[in-house]
Amino acid sequence: ANGVEPQNLMLGSSSGSAGHAKPLLRDAASWQDSAEREAQAFGLCAAERFCVFASATRSLWAYAHFRAQFIHAPVVGVEPLQAHHSNRGLSQLCEFEPTVVYTIPDLLPLLLQAKAEVLRSVEHLIVGGGPWLKDHSARMFAAALNPQMRVHLFYGSAECSFIGWSRPEALPWYRPFTDVDLQLIDGELHVRSPMTISPEDWIATGDLVEFSGNAEEFKILGRKARAIRVFGKHLQPEPIEEFLQAQGYCERCVLTLEETDRPRLVLFYRQGSRQLNAGEVRQAVRDVSPEAPAIH
Repeated sequence: ANGVEPQNLMLGSSSGSAGHAKPLLRDAASWQDSAEREAQAFGLCAAERFCVFASATRSLWAYAHFRAQFIHAPVVGVEPLQAHHSNRGLSQLCEFEPTVVYTIPDLLPLLLQAKAEVLRSVEHLIVGGGPWLKDHSARMFAAALNPQMRVHLFYGSAECSFIGWSRPEALPWYRPFTDVDLQLIDGELHVRSPMTISPEDWIATGDLVEFSGNAEEFKILGRKARAIRVFGKHLQPEPIEEFLQAQGYCERCVLTLEETDRPRLVLFYRQGSRQLNAGEVRQAVRDVSPEAPAIH
C-alpha cells in the first residue's frame, strides 16, 4: 500500500454505521497525522486522559486507544451496553476522571441520564460517527453535564479519518480540517487527505453535501445510496426520518419511493410516543422538504 511496510498496517473493518461494514486498511502514520491535526483543531494537550464511550466494534474505539498510546497518555474504553445494564461502566468512567471523552450522538442521552458527576472532570467532549439528532442540542448536553466542557463535533469516516469539524452553534455547517481537500462529483463529496493511507488519492465518501457560498464550509445532505429522485430532483429521506423520530411520531421509520404513474412516498414506521396524525406528518414533511410529494 503505497510503499508502507506490511508490519505497519492495521487490517480491520468499519462498523457499518453507514449501511454495511467495509474492509479497513490503515497505517500508523495516517493515525498519527490524525492525532496531530485533531489536537490542533480542538486544543488538546499531551497531559490529557482519554476515554472512549462507544461500542468496541467502532473504528473510533481503536483510534482513541491508538492516539492515547501515541503520546503515552492513559486511556480507558467503556462500552454502552455495559453502562446501560449496570452502573459499573459509568462508574469506571467516573473513577478514571478523563479530560477527553469520545462518543457518538446516539449515546449522549445515556450520558445525560448518568448525572453531571460522571463527566465532572471532562474538558473536551468529542462527538462524531453519526447524525446529530435535531432534538439533542449539543449546548444542552454540555451545560447539563459540565458548563465548562467544550463540545467538538466531527464528520469523518473509518477510511478518511477526520474530514470536517464544527461547534454546536455552527451546525449543520462543518469546516474541513487543515490540508483536507474537498470536491463534489455529481453532488457526492470526494476527499483527499494526509490522514489517509493514500494521501494523493481522492476517496468517495458516499455522502451528498452542499458547499456554502464562499465554499469554506459544507453541510451533509444524506447518503447518496439513499437519495430518492422525484420530479427530476434528489430528495434526501434522512432529514425527514430524523425529524419524525425527533418529534416522537415514530420510534423508527424508513421512507421509500413507490414507482407508479404518480410517484408517491411511502412511510414504514414503528409507532412513537405521539399519535401519528397523517395531516400533521405531511405538513411536517413539507416544512423539512418542500419539494417532497405527499407521504402515504
